[in-house]
Amino acid sequence: MHTLKCVVFSRILGIKIPKIFLEKDSLKKFVLRGIFDTDGGIYLENKNNKLYPRIYITTISKKLSEQLIKLFESFGLRPTVYSQLYNKKFNRQRSYIITI
Repeated sequence: MHTLKCVVFSRILGIKIPKIFLEKDSLKKFVLRGIFDTDGGIYLENKNNKLYPRIYITTISKKLSEQLIKLFESFGLRPTVYSQLYNKKFNRQRSYIITI
């Protein structure tokens, strides 16, 4: 039986996917599904009067965005990452939007 250790991540250090989940091919799809369920969504992009479905995941962790790009690529997908700086009254932070 395997046990998972719970790790608390600081926003200062950034959130990342533990190595064990990136090394085992059988776990990769579950990692993507879990992150998508919490931080992802689907939208329709209008290009030349045609609608194209897009999947996205948003995060404030640069390290996590880099790991997600590699995960998508391991499934043969070509993700695109956009960076936005949100300028809220008390909280100014950069977010990363990964789309496929």
